[in-house]
Amino acid sequence: MRSAAFDPEEIRFLKEVLDDAVAALPVQLRTSATRAVLAHNILTQAAQGERDPIRLRTLALVECGHVKGLSPCDPFDSPFAR
Repeated sequence: MRSAAFDPEEIRFLKEVLDDAVAALPVQLRTSATRAVLAHNILTQAAQGERDPIRLRTLALVECGHVKGLSPCDPFDSPFAR
């Protein structure tokens, strides 16, 4: 992820996107590890200029594998496990 700076309004917006993405998951998948992976995915997309909340949420869930027919993301295969 390239370095990016977000102002307080953008941070609030990105937190809302993250909260929406987590809420879209089944309760048993709403772990802190999954939340960290989703946050990383959202921040990566936002650093590249994406600001559409639906697209940010969808991309985060798809990259994590939390879309119908795909396996859940493995928090041990995340940048935070290294």
